[in-house]
Amino acid sequence: MTTQLPPPIPGIEPHTLGKTTIQSVDRMTSMTADEIEKVAEQVLEGAHEVADILRHAAHRMRECGLFANERLANFVRVATTCAEAARMMQESVEMRDDPGAAPPKIDLERPSTNSGEHKANLDALAEKIDQGQ
Repeated sequence: MTTQLPPPIPGIEPHTLGKTTIQSVDRMTSMTADEIEKVAEQVLEGAHEVADILRHAAHRMRECGLFANERLANFVRVATTCAEAARMMQESVEMRDDPGAAPPKIDLERPSTNSGEHKANLDALAEKIDQGQ
């Protein structure tokens, strides 16, 4: 039993048809690969942009935290001074009302409230944060 092949189509050879099909598949896969590479590059560029934005936001947060700490330290210093002044005024009023009472003892040796020391401490803290400690 021998099977007979159908007669070839005139004008088209099987070799030419196979070659054309392979070339078409190569072009399609090449175009698809190029598109995938372009998308991958776009994703990487976007990721780098987002990473840069996040780094900038982290830096700004550190700056804002240091600024807030300095402002809070100044507020606490002023509030403490006001509380001490109010206490001294209260003692003065009490002494005026009670002439026999001993004068209040005033503590002349208070700790330094030099803001330069606080600024130096904040700068050291900022450096530690920037170094990742």
